[in-house]
Amino acid sequence: MKQSVFLSLILLVNIAFAQQPAGFSRYCEDIGAVKYSGSGSYNDEHCLIQCRPYSGMYKGDLNNEVPGISICLLDADAIAYSKVGNVRIDEPVPDIFDENPKVKNIRPLITGVAHAAFFTKEVESTRQFFTGYLGFTEPFSLMAANGKDLALTFIKINDRQYVEVFPERYKGGNRMYHFAVETNDAEAMRKYLASKGVKVPENTLKGRTGNLNYFVRDPNGTICEIVQYEPNSMSDKNIGKDMPDSRVSTHMSHVGFMVPDLDKAISFYCDILGFREIWRGSRDDKNVTWVNLQVPDGEDYIELMLYDKEPSETSMGSMNHICLEVNDVAVTATTLAKRNLPEGCRPTTEMKTGINKKRQINCYDINGTRVEVMEAKTVDGTPTPSSTAKPMKFVP
Repeated sequence: MKQSVFLSLILLVNIAFAQQPAGFSRYCEDIGAVKYSGSGSYNDEHCLIQCRPYSGMYKGDLNNEVPGISICLLDADAIAYSKVGNVRIDEPVPDIFDENPKVKNIRPLITGVAHAAFFTKEVESTRQFFTGYLGFTEPFSLMAANGKDLALTFIKINDRQYVEVFPERYKGGNRMYHFAVETNDAEAMRKYLASKGVKVPENTLKGRTGNLNYFVRDPNGTICEIVQYEPNSMSDKNIGKDMPDSRVSTHMSHVGFMVPDLDKAISFYCDILGFREIWRGSRDDKNVTWVNLQVPDGEDYIELMLYDKEPSETSMGSMNHICLEVNDVAVTATTLAKRNLPEGCRPTTEMKTGINKKRQINCYDINGTRVEVMEAKTVDGTPTPSSTAKPMKFVP
C-alpha cells in the first residue's frame, strides 16, 4: 500500500513539474518528515502547486534564504514545499495542523506589506494630501455603525497595497494605528502564531472588506495585522482599477514604526515570523537608530525606528511613516512642486542623499505623519554597509 501511494506521488509530481530539470532528492528536517527521493522533477526557482485551502494554485518560491513552507495537497496526503525541497507527511490533510505538532511549526508565506493605517485629525485634508498632492485614488470607504460617520477610508497604492485613514479617536499622540502584512493562509498563520505563544483571536474571520484578517501585537505593543486577500473582496473587485498615472509611486517599499526595544522586536519579527535583517543605520555612528527587516517571501520590509528618549508628537510623526519607492526623486520633486499641498501641511523637504546613499524627499500630511519618497538604488550603485554601533533603547 505504502509503495503504491509512493509511486502515485512520484507520478503526480512528474505531471505537476513536467518540462523542468529531472532528478532531485530533498527533504525538510524541520518537521521530521520522510525523505523523498525519486525520478520526479522540479523548478529551482519557482513551482506552481496546489495548496491550502484545498483549491487554487499558488506560486511558491523555493530559493528564499528563510524557508516559507506551504502545505500542498495531493489526494489524502500532504506535501510541504520549501527552499529545502518537498516531503511527504502521512497525516490526513484536513486535520494536519491539529494532529501533527511538528507541522504546526510550519509558517505560511508572508509576501509583503499590505497596508499602513493612520489616524487623522482632519479627514478631508488627509484625503487631499494623498489624492490631490500625491496622486493616488480613494476607491472605497467604510462607514460607522450609525451609517453617517466615516469609519475609515482606503488610499490605493497598487493592487496589493493601501494606506488606511481613520478619523482620530483622541487628540494628539501617536498617529499610527497599525500596519499589515499579507499571507497566503491567514488561518494557518493564526495556528502557527498560537503554537509560538502569540496571543491570537479564537477564529480567523472575514472583515468588512471581504478579506480574512486579524490583529496581533508584537512584544513592544505594535499592532501587526495579518491579511489574506480573498476572491470577491473589495480589493479583489478593484484589481486593475484606480491606479492613475498621477500616482507619484506604484510601490510602498516599507513601513516604519517606533520600536523602544530592538531585542523584543527581533524575537517576534525574525524568530517567529521569519523576517530577515538587511541593514542597520546610524545618524552619528554612536548608536543604531533604525533597522530594516525584510519579509521572508518578498521584497518589502519594515523599518524599526529606535529611540532612547520620550518622543514628542513631531518625532512620532517622523518615525511612524511609509516609504514610496520611485526611480528618480528629482522628477518626483518637480511633479509635486506643480501640485497644491493642503494648507497646514509642512513643506516637502529638499532632495538629499540619505545615510543609506539613496536620494529622497519627505512629505508630511496635516498631522505631521511623514511620507518618505525614496529611490530604490543607491547613488553609486553599491550597497551601504550596516552600522555596527550599539542600538538605541528606550527605558521608561
